[in-house]
Amino acid sequence: MKNQLHNQNPLQMHVSSVLIISISIILVYACYYSLQFTWDYFVQQASFEINNWASQPITSLY
Repeated sequence: MKNQLHNQNPLQMHVSSVLIISISIILVYACYYSLQFTWDYFVQQASFEINNWASQPITSLY
């Protein structure tokens, strides 16, 4: 009985470590994609503002 528990434990530890690693990889990918999405959004907004500002006649800037 003691030997059986000893054999089962490393497998359980291995499975749990694999699960933790896969979940952390998924979290890293999710964070990366959400950051990329927000970055793209802000860059788009900034370029829109710059184009809006650049398309104005020079006399209205001063």
